[in-house]
Amino acid sequence: MPAMPPASVEQFAARVGVAAARIEQALAWQVVFWSGESDTTEQRRFDDWQAAHPDNQRAWEQVRKLEQALSGLPGGIARDTFKRRDAISRRRALQLLGLGGLGLLTAGGAHYTPTGQRLLADARSGTGEQHHLTLPDGSSLMLNTASAVDLAFDDTRRCVHLCPGSEILLGPVSDPRPFVVRTPAGLIHSDSGKLWLRDHGDRVRVASFDGDAILMPEHGAPLTLRSGEQALMRRDSPGTVTPVDDSALAWTRGLLLAENQRLADFLDELGRYRHGLLRCDPRVADLRLTGTFPLANTDHALESLAQALPVALRYRTRLLVTVVPV
Repeated sequence: MPAMPPASVEQFAARVGVAAARIEQALAWQVVFWSGESDTTEQRRFDDWQAAHPDNQRAWEQVRKLEQALSGLPGGIARDTFKRRDAISRRRALQLLGLGGLGLLTAGGAHYTPTGQRLLADARSGTGEQHHLTLPDGSSLMLNTASAVDLAFDDTRRCVHLCPGSEILLGPVSDPRPFVVRTPAGLIHSDSGKLWLRDHGDRVRVASFDGDAILMPEHGAPLTLRSGEQALMRRDSPGTVTPVDDSALAWTRGLLLAENQRLADFLDELGRYRHGLLRCDPRVADLRLTGTFPLANTDHALESLAQALPVALRYRTRLLVTVVPV
């Protein structure tokens, strides 16, 4: 295969007959390996991802072909650069990928794609992980599963950029500098209180647990949240103020709570903490569930379902599970 000219992931995916999302995931994995920052945990995640679906393997094969094509550059410069023992950072690897023409840069840059943003982020967590960090101002940050943020702190400002699909908890700190959280839906200005944020794609849920927060949607009027209040902000609206749901922060204690929840909705939430695919048969989707489940052992949570509801677990592989009627 000749070296591919700069193009979008979508164009390349259409050419090889694999979903663009899977090609993008495979490119992200290639960057991880090329950057030299991978470890046994990353390798396990990669193996799980490959085993989760046959098209993941197909996507990886196509990306490997692109790697081989890079060896045709003068002196094999891209391949040799990426494979040095003192490998470069992920951010630099992505820059070189753009120069090498792998097509990860779409519509102006990798940082505009969700995978690119998470890959380039200053802090990130893997599937099923929760990470605790201390920010430069001394405040705390907790990342939930598969989440990432960028940080911009200097003498005049403190800014946290929430990457798409992420969920975080920010702890309070006393600091005179303005504190801003950038989200896909707009900005949140805080007086350094305790904030919970979760991006849902087209909207961001924001809750204040201590102090006030001003929600400023990209194309809407601002809204002030008081302590104990939350809202679902979209780009054109700050949403409606409602009381904070006490179960919102159960994940910080390693728990997933369900209160008369649809089984399909519960499995969607549980699936965020598992590698692979977790499916729900439509015939049992509307069954209701109440309980407390440990996030550290999602297999145990699934087994509990089979004991509490008239359902069974059908394993196609270890990473592909469907909940079906008994």
